[in-house]
Amino acid sequence: MSIEKEIIQQIERGELLFPPLSICLLPVTKESCRADALIEVSWGEKKAKYAVEFKASSTPKTFQSALNQLKFLSLQQHIGRMLIMPFLDDKQLQEL
Repeated sequence: MSIEKEIIQQIERGELLFPPLSICLLPVTKESCRADALIEVSWGEKKAKYAVEFKASSTPKTFQSALNQLKFLSLQQHIGRMLIMPFLDDKQLQEL
């Protein structure tokens, strides 16, 4: 099973936990059709939507490719971009 499908299934089952955050999978719509998933993250009364790109490896090439995919997504202004990879080093985190 791909890492993307595994993470999506964990979100659907409520198993991807980052207390006090709640993560909910949303239906993919036109504004996120090229993203791997659309999620809503909530903390108390605050909520934010993100188009998510999943990558199974953390090579520099994969990281740059994922950044480019996220940059060129055509999204509504209130939807953020999120990258989920196994590991991001300090330089990659700064680039995000």
